[in-house]
Amino acid sequence: NDRLLTQNELFGGNKAVADEVIKDLNNMSGFESARGFLLSLATKYNWAANEDRKKQAKTFIKLVRRRFR
Repeated sequence: NDRLLTQNELFGGNKAVADEVIKDLNNMSGFESARGFLLSLATKYNWAANEDRKKQAKTFIKLVRRRFR
């Protein structure tokens, strides 16, 4: 399941954090506002730590971008 993989890779397996992030993203008005939020998450959760995490982060960001089209 993509959601579980995203939760595990990007948010350290913390379901509550992943759910809150999704809720916050859904309340944003567009991708530009989401972009800054995603950048802060990438730093906070070290999404560049390894190739698997980078790949999952790219997939997640693409999904967020698609949501705002």
